[in-house]
Amino acid sequence: MESVEPPYTNRGTPGPWTATEVLLSNYDSPLKAPTRVTYIPHPEQQKTRPSAKTRDDRQTFWSKAVASVSLWPYELLSVVLSILAFLAIIALLRVYEGKKTLEQWELPISLNAVISILAAVFKGSLAMPIAEENKRQETKPRFPPGSSSAAPSNSSRSIMRSRTTVCNTSSLRPGTYSRDPKDGIAEALQSDDDSQQGEIAFFVSMMPNLQSLQITVPESKGILLSLFHAFASDKTGTRFSKLHDLGLRYWDTEDAICMCEADDLLLAPPALDTFCGFAVNWCRPPETPRPLEFEHISPQHSLIDGPGLSSLLSRCHRLRTLSVTWGNVWVGDCDLDWDEMGDALRLHAPLLERLHLDPILAFRYTDEESTGRIGSLEQLTRLKELELPLEILVGRVESPASGSGNTLHSLAQLLRASLESLHLYLAQDGAEELGEELSKLLEVGSQLANLREIRVAGPGSWRLCIKLVDGVMVKENVWERHLIPPPIAASIPRRL
Repeated sequence: MESVEPPYTNRGTPGPWTATEVLLSNYDSPLKAPTRVTYIPHPEQQKTRPSAKTRDDRQTFWSKAVASVSLWPYELLSVVLSILAFLAIIALLRVYEGKKTLEQWELPISLNAVISILAAVFKGSLAMPIAEENKRQETKPRFPPGSSSAAPSNSSRSIMRSRTTVCNTSSLRPGTYSRDPKDGIAEALQSDDDSQQGEIAFFVSMMPNLQSLQITVPESKGILLSLFHAFASDKTGTRFSKLHDLGLRYWDTEDAICMCEADDLLLAPPALDTFCGFAVNWCRPPETPRPLEFEHISPQHSLIDGPGLSSLLSRCHRLRTLSVTWGNVWVGDCDLDWDEMGDALRLHAPLLERLHLDPILAFRYTDEESTGRIGSLEQLTRLKELELPLEILVGRVESPASGSGNTLHSLAQLLRASLESLHLYLAQDGAEELGEELSKLLEVGSQLANLREIRVAGPGSWRLCIKLVDGVMVKENVWERHLIPPPIAASIPRRL
């Protein structure tokens, strides 16, 4: 739609009608022409004369002008030297062009050497103004005097120099940069390998309201963890005071993050209650174990053995969620003794509500590192969700004749009556045993009266989900039914 003329003018007077307004006014109906609104220009759109330059503006202008003029002698000298060197090279090549004239060369240095020297003088004279300007930029302050902040795009080293104090009094562990976190970050920024770690630690330390922090730890992980600990342990109590979710991530289980070295970082934030990690190693307990306030722990693709789990659970008296997914235990040199882990759970985790143990990836590499069984979970009085392979819970005994295995205990006898969700999956061959246990759980009058859901999964894409009410199956959802092993499929009653 085009207008005849602009409907409003900047002078505030009503303008002519638009095409639509004319059409509405001529229309034979009760409709009336729309009310024309007088346009009032915004103050920002009004043309205003620029104010006079301030004294600081004039000083800035003259300082730039003087700096530019001071470079003219260097530029003039460089031009003269480059021209002279270029003409000398041309003259030598012109005079000593033929073989006869080369025999007349009487100097102790060769002609080629002289030409090379003149060429170097030519290039050096051209680079003289550039070198002088670089020197001025290095000596010039990054920020104008009196500025309170700096843009993140500028050098972080200048930021560190402009800050006189970052943390009052803190201490780094022995073997790291310094006892003062400010000096530690300054030294990290001056190192090519660790400058990024110092920048990260510095900027994060400027966030007093930080609630969630996820760190991808580089290979020189001790430096970054020490710097974060120095800030978190500030005596003022303001650093990381609201941090409740911490995550540490590495690349692989080989040379994974040893949590005994990061123990101080876990202790420093007062409100920290959730930890998630990737490629962390919890096999070695710390030298001086101290209580942790964790309620949720979730190490993925990580390493933890019986002694490590026992030490961790003994320090976390408020733990409600434990979710462990093992990585390559063969590379990480981690033995999976389920007897020790079962003892640790029964002894130190009575308040646990969610337990998830996934050693499938560990079983893919080696089976010799896994022994024993977890056994009864009756002592876990608040357990509501359980997810793990059947065989590490009930155990298996091998038959020497057939090579097949049988479960040592019934699944229903090992579980707590408070359980609401059960997720079982096949880590190795055990479809027949799993089918038998499912049949017992789905029997009418099972002792697990609170059980509402049973999930079963195995190698491949098949999944089975069973919904229960008062121990009786009421719904069944199946993905890729044709891939389900026959013993498991036969265990499901057909009453629906």
